Amino acid sequence: MKTNYTIPEIQITMTYLEPLFDIVRIVDSDKLIVLSITPEGRLQPTEHHCYEVWNRSERCENCTSQQACLANGQINKYECVENNVFYVVSKSITLVEPSGQKRLVALEIVSHINDHFAVEEISSGNKILKTIQETNRKIYEDPLTHVFNRRYLDDRVFFYDGHQNTNARDVAFILSDIRDFKKINDTYGHLAGDEVLKQYAAAIKKMIRRRDTILRYGGDEFLIILSECPESTLPNKIASFAQAVAHIKIQKVNPVYVDFGYAFSHNPVISNESLRQIIDRADAMMYQNKRGPIPV
Repeated sequence: MKTNYTIPEIQITMTYLEPLFDIVRIVDSDKLIVLSITPEGRLQPTEHHCYEVWNRSERCENCTSQQACLANGQINKYECVENNVFYVVSKSITLVEPSGQKRLVALEIVSHINDHFAVEEISSGNKILKTIQETNRKIYEDPLTHVFNRRYLDDRVFFYDGHQNTNARDVAFILSDIRDFKKINDTYGHLAGDEVLKQYAAAIKKMIRRRDTILRYGGDEFLIILSECPESTLPNKIASFAQAVAHIKIQKVNPVYVDFGYAFSHNPVISNESLRQIIDRADAMMYQNKRGPIPV
């Protein structure tokens, strides 16, 4: 498939594809808005976000339209809605509007697997669904705490390398670790230490929004990423995290205390280097806090 189209050319291409697939659409990968073509041959935003078709109210974590445009290529994924499984192909294309202006967008093609592969019974569809969900879980989930793992962060950085995240503003990167965690393991055993990690992750996960992220960065370190979070609110948020965690009590383990450090960016540009710098700043603040009093 070619990658540069005039508006009449993409209209012809979409007319050819529409009888073959369930959804064929153009997506503005920055605003995540579905685009239509006016009778005058111009691109026009609709009132619909691309993720609404998946019964979501927020951006997909694995947004292939953005990934395809950033990588200037094609990205595929599976999407599941109730008992239905869909295969999604997102390909970056350049559209040349009548004015001559070029615009990078995503051409998204969606196929309902149950239809095209003639899955005969819903039970078979459920098996496919469970397999997909289990595979995604194993790839990106920490098996102990059931939050995201380090690979999830690394993959996101790979897709957004060197680009400004236009869908995130006022982003806080909060690094935390459990004070004297080695002492907990040595005194009460590793099973008690594991339980502390699980309860800590669960407590934080309950306190953040769906758009936010918590992941196990390594050992007893966790990274919390909050978007659209004014910097002035961070001290209170971190204090509330610390108070919630302090209520964790396991066997004879004393109240659990956590040290926090954060770095903040109004308009983050995501790359391996920039993320390393951001986390280093958060780590330096956390180290300073470790030298202070109990963080409550």
